[in-house]
Amino acid sequence: MKKLATAWAIMPKKAKIIAVVVVVTAAYLIYRTYFKKKTDAELAAEQLENSISNTPVNKSNLTLTDNELNIMAAQLYKAMKGLFTDTATIDSVFSKVQTKDDLNALIRAYGIKDGEDLRMWLKGDLSGKRLTAVQKIFEDFGLVF
Repeated sequence: MKKLATAWAIMPKKAKIIAVVVVVTAAYLIYRTYFKKKTDAELAAEQLENSISNTPVNKSNLTLTDNELNIMAAQLYKAMKGLFTDTATIDSVFSKVQTKDDLNALIRAYGIKDGEDLRMWLKGDLSGKRLTAVQKIFEDFGLVF
């Protein structure tokens, strides 16, 4: 310990400052990793992810394959991403949904894009009659929109 104190005493002031900054940064990173509570945004994202992954799908009631669902999810994202919304694509995708499990599987396939699930994207991109029509599809299958 005496050698450490001696080394510290003869160390240039600039090196001492750097050493203190390194130690404080390391301590903060350790604290943040092991002790810090999650932020509200992190908790909300985790809850959203859990709700998507826990969406029930009865595979025996599906009329769409996993591949079709993945393609449809990608089409929806492309239709809503960016400045303009391709409502024709959205209408086309939802016209293929025949069962509640198809819709739940589509919600799961869509997942979370840019922090939002399919419902959030639809609510943000659609309005008027189109939004009402999609809302009705969800309600007809007994799902909350």
